[in-house]
Amino acid sequence: MSVFANVLVQDDATLLSSTLQLWKEYDVDKWIFHDAGSTDDTADIISDILGSRAVIIDENDTLKGSSARQQSLLAYSKENAADFIVSLTPAELLSRSLVDNFQAVLDMHTRHGIFCYWYHILGDMGHIRQDAPMIKDYRMAIFDVRAIEDLKNSDHDQHMPRVNLPSVVTRDIGIINLESMDKEYYALKKLHLKHREYKELKSSAFEINNRYDTAVNGLNFIKEPVSEKITADIDFDISVFGRLKKEKNFKEYILENKVDELITFGTEYLT
Repeated sequence: MSVFANVLVQDDATLLSSTLQLWKEYDVDKWIFHDAGSTDDTADIISDILGSRAVIIDENDTLKGSSARQQSLLAYSKENAADFIVSLTPAELLSRSLVDNFQAVLDMHTRHGIFCYWYHILGDMGHIRQDAPMIKDYRMAIFDVRAIEDLKNSDHDQHMPRVNLPSVVTRDIGIINLESMDKEYYALKKLHLKHREYKELKSSAFEINNRYDTAVNGLNFIKEPVSEKITADIDFDISVFGRLKKEKNFKEYILENKVDELITFGTEYLT
């Protein structure tokens, strides 16, 4: 039974230097990365930590957008005999309950399309966001390749394939998202993405705000404890986000390209 993980990357060396240390212990046979033209040490970090378990695909000249890149990863994994695909971003981890019961979880995915919970870490590994946008954040993260209906028939928002299995929803296993661990980093990254879409994709401020603002929730986060079975013994250093804020120059880009209509949160971080 072959398990491939699919990850989109671009200039993620600093973040990957931390998350890969945890990922390398997962029971994954091959890590397939789509690199959209990184100019930092992303490829070297991946190779140094994962070695021969890593494959890096660079199709930046022929593919446009994250949906097309994700389709490329899915196609590569299927063509190279993956039985299961795990989809992650550089800012995500598998929950402790998922890691400790990995083979049993895979077996469940042969019978059901499992929508697991996205645990958005807030401040430290013991707490998560539980404000309205995140209370019901269930998504699929693991796919039985045999059950994928059509690689081109993907979900518009998450770029994930549909599977021809009965669906179930669970909080017993999940994906740990780290981005809101540092609220300032989270706010500046989202504002940066909004301004890039406005400048480079020529989307309207109205369209962009509709896409981002519900999830951001005005940065009005409700912080609640998370079960130990989700984050037990997972050690992640929050200081990585402090380094990222300096490296990414989010604030400088926002101020240089500032559109007042897009500043719907995080003004305190732009002074």
